[in-house]
Amino acid sequence: MLLLGGIQARGQSDSIQLQLGVGYAVGGTTPLSMPQSIQSVDAFHLALSPTVCAGAALPIGNHWSLYAGLRAARKTMDVEVTTQGYHMAIVQGDNSIEGYFTGHVHQEVDLWALSLPVQACYNLGQKWSVRMGPYLSAVVKGRFGGVASDGYLRQGTPAGPRITIGDTEETQASYDFSNELNHLQWGIALSADYTPWPHIGINAHVEWGLSSLLHNDFHTVEQTLYPIYATLSLFYRL
Repeated sequence: MLLLGGIQARGQSDSIQLQLGVGYAVGGTTPLSMPQSIQSVDAFHLALSPTVCAGAALPIGNHWSLYAGLRAARKTMDVEVTTQGYHMAIVQGDNSIEGYFTGHVHQEVDLWALSLPVQACYNLGQKWSVRMGPYLSAVVKGRFGGVASDGYLRQGTPAGPRITIGDTEETQASYDFSNELNHLQWGIALSADYTPWPHIGINAHVEWGLSSLLHNDFHTVEQTLYPIYATLSLFYRL
């Protein structure tokens, strides 16, 4: 789910320049290195992930400007993976079980977030500019959950009792860690603007989260997950 639009501020102007944009985000929440317990990524499904943005740039030199914006974005991830000995807590029927799962996992993340990026912008010419700086993001609404199926779970320890997890609605298991979402996040945002027309341009934007998606004291998911999303957007400069 993530971001969009940027500001093209020309060094020759001393006035604040405004810009609006709409875009589409692609990305996910991931550990920085893939754990051995995730054997393979079997499918990645795109979901509707729009972004809208309003921003302003204040020129502070011949090539530099200071950019600040407000972004509203839906950040989604819909992925299917094969695991081996992956630590998790699941619900099967009326039973809640924690242990080490081997099998198929369908993971869904759906975040609605407001972000405030503050970036230094360098203008490479009349058409190109690049930006970099921190962002602060508030997750207004979110879901982190999924389904485990077609495998088994070792309860408690990797050598614990084996519980079969089937592939039908009655025998598969689900999990929902939405209450463990960290609703205040931060990271680094990188952007590049290309303005081939007087008022219309294209923006590529990457947000790399440096804070955990889930609470730091939540250890059911052993790896720290970071939200990393890229957005391609179309913007209009006022």
